[in-house]
Amino acid sequence: MLSVMMLALLVGVQGGDPAQPGLDAILEREAEYCQRLESAALDFVCLEDITEKIDQSKDIATLRWQSARDRPPTSVKRTFLYDFQFVRKGLDIEETRTLLKKNGKETVVRGAALETGNFVYKNAVLAPIGIFGARWREAFSYRISGEGKVGGRSCLIVEAVPKGPSPEIDFLSGRSFIDKTTLEILKIEWSQQRIGNYEAFEKRAKRYGMKPKITVTSEFEVEKNGIRFPSRHLIEEAYFGVGGMSNSGRFVRSRTTVIYREFRFFTVSVERTGANQSVSSSSPTRAGCTGSRPWMCPTWAFRAAASPWGRTASGVRGIRLKPKVIGMIVVGPDEKFIFTATDRGYGKKTASDMYPIKHRGGQGVLNLRLTPKIGHALGMVGINEEDLLVITVEGKVIGIPTTQVRSSGRATPGVRIINLDDKDRVCSIAKVRES
Repeated sequence: MLSVMMLALLVGVQGGDPAQPGLDAILEREAEYCQRLESAALDFVCLEDITEKIDQSKDIATLRWQSARDRPPTSVKRTFLYDFQFVRKGLDIEETRTLLKKNGKETVVRGAALETGNFVYKNAVLAPIGIFGARWREAFSYRISGEGKVGGRSCLIVEAVPKGPSPEIDFLSGRSFIDKTTLEILKIEWSQQRIGNYEAFEKRAKRYGMKPKITVTSEFEVEKNGIRFPSRHLIEEAYFGVGGMSNSGRFVRSRTTVIYREFRFFTVSVERTGANQSVSSSSPTRAGCTGSRPWMCPTWAFRAAASPWGRTASGVRGIRLKPKVIGMIVVGPDEKFIFTATDRGYGKKTASDMYPIKHRGGQGVLNLRLTPKIGHALGMVGINEEDLLVITVEGKVIGIPTTQVRSSGRATPGVRIINLDDKDRVCSIAKVRES
């Protein structure tokens, strides 16, 4: 790897275009850009136009169905139009969406979740930091691997490859298309092995008797105050025959296209040489924004490893365990905490982003450290700052303001939320919604 890097540098100096920047100059410029991006205050809205196509023919062919009517449709096309807002203030990040159209039908759903069937993504505007940020430089080997064009602009392709497997390297890597003249990052092609839950694709490929080829591309055509914003994402899930990757043996299972348009910037404030440069519209700057994660790298994760099933089908293994499943909840975008209760009257509040997305059939993570005093796990509910009602088998009811319960980690016993007699037990918890 070092010899290849040195050769690229020598070619840049001794031969070819003398104005072509070398690798060191590129890395220095991108590290400086990432430093400004990392400290930037951002507040913008835009339209997020998503088209998702899924071909389920091979899933149907490789799975058993009790009857023809249980089979899902061979192909699925879904479209979504969101009003997307991104706010970053200090270390807090918040992404919110209002669903405006679903499959061509107008609607208004505030605080809507991202409804893409195959992929979930987050913090794409901060994508370059995870590759060129100063704190990650030691984790990668970089090289200029070629040239290309983006929107008619000549680019150098800089490839970042993790130096070795490490539990700390859970971020993304890939190839960046960098303008030869301005050294701006115009496009990133992500490495498929760095996508969250990539093992799900490998399992599906094994069932197909093929090899996976996942393409995730981000383009950054929108610029404001020296910061580039994502304009397009392409996410393609394809499979090839074991013998090769010719187009004749290529099967595209899903393709998701995300277009960002009609940007409106409220704040783009960037620190440069000790001075702030900001661009503001006449609209008021939003305030009071908080985020569930402190910062930074983008997230590209396979949403679910489960294949489509019919109404009367038996399903697939969701979690590998020795005891039994006692409940399941859907966590909404406004529910920043998970409240877990036990039958002996104990409970705890844990940030929802401490529960990572896992592939189907895994063993899960420890959520509650149980003892005879704590009792058995009863259930869980997604909350923000709502009150809870707790009811016992003997008919006692108590209201609990969750703002008075301190947030704690996953593997903790929690605190007492209700005093019980020796024979009494908690039988249910419920969230109190404001009218």
